[in-house]
Amino acid sequence: MLSESKSTLVFLIFLFALLFLFFLSIPFSVAAQEASEAEGDTLLETEAPPASPANVTAKDIPNDKGGAITISWEKSTDDGAGANNVTEYEILRSTNRDEGYEHIGNAAPGATQFSDSDTKNKVRYFY
Repeated sequence: MLSESKSTLVFLIFLFALLFLFFLSIPFSVAAQEASEAEGDTLLETEAPPASPANVTAKDIPNDKGGAITISWEKSTDDGAGANNVTEYEILRSTNRDEGYEHIGNAAPGATQFSDSDTKNKVRYFY
């Protein structure tokens, strides 16, 4: 009988400790969540990216021995109209159509051209 009451007592102490720890952790997790929200670490809905520019072309600048290419485009429909959320045009270049694109520069909103002046003669580039 004594052994049974000891087991019951141990179980009740264990249960009490478990409940105590559970209820003790609630204020800390709520406080951590509130602190995180105050710091701006909440999940935000992201807006859709701006529309891509249209009719992108790349033309060699004549008589420069392949030293530069002018990239031209029609502005995104979100540049100055629509969602008006174009912050810049990022220019990427590769020598392979499907991979290996690297950042080579930026163009401001409203721009319709970019000059790539770091090119080599007889090398095919993709933008």
